[in-house]
Amino acid sequence: MTGPSNLETKARHVQATWVRHCNVVLFMSSVQDDGFPAVGLDTKEGRDQLYWKTIRAFQYVHQHHLEQADWFLKADDDTFVVLDNLRWLLANHTPEEPVYFGKRFKPYAKQGYMSGGAGYVLSKEALRRFVEGFRTQVCSHTTSVEDLALGQCMEKMGVRAGDSRDAAGRETFHPFGPESHLTGKFSKSFWYWKYCYYPIVEVRGRLPVPLPWYPLGMGARGCVPFPSPGPGFLGCIYHPPGHPPGADAQAELRCSGFSVARRGGSVVKAGVPGAQPAGF
Repeated sequence: MTGPSNLETKARHVQATWVRHCNVVLFMSSVQDDGFPAVGLDTKEGRDQLYWKTIRAFQYVHQHHLEQADWFLKADDDTFVVLDNLRWLLANHTPEEPVYFGKRFKPYAKQGYMSGGAGYVLSKEALRRFVEGFRTQVCSHTTSVEDLALGQCMEKMGVRAGDSRDAAGRETFHPFGPESHLTGKFSKSFWYWKYCYYPIVEVRGRLPVPLPWYPLGMGARGCVPFPSPGPGFLGCIYHPPGHPPGADAQAELRCSGFSVARRGGSVVKAGVPGAQPAGF
């Protein structure tokens, strides 16, 4: 989802990069904008409105786009997703499974729930059941905490919280920016330790020199593949212009996982039909 004030500052950059690799893209906002374009959900803006926007966005997708995709991804307008890696994960499942994937948190729901900041993806059957939950009033808007409320509804409707880790047990959805996950150190008192459903794996080490950052919209597609250790991981090394393979090891940027978030924002809807393994 996005909002009127974020269309040019955030959503425009999402539109120009990773969502070009989706099959169907819908930008959900509180107000319709035919020029962008963005779907108007007739809600207010603000964090306390996020769940209303999510409910109405999924209802809209169910009504107008259900048969155009097999999987339905919700991501904030400050999130970057590597679609090849996501397709690799989903290739192990069918859209008729009642399942959804994301960064799994554990409190307040028996099976846990998926972090809203990292984004989450619903199977077609999961989308059907979510919408049905509100039609039958099994689910309701009980809290403005969007990700937890959606997770509690999923649990009531028999939608399984899937394991999105790769074959090596590494997380593939990330709720913070890449600099936090790569260079940050979370205090043991930080809430993240208590919320993570799976054990946090810390990798200790030192980079010989700072690695340069390149536009991920280019890196995700302009990369040279190397052998993959297993599903859920797109092995690639990005060689920026002027640095052909082997020319400068310090200029190599390794891509791992597929979802990183920046900070709070709104939501993009993207369909991922007919998921196939990453083509490398």
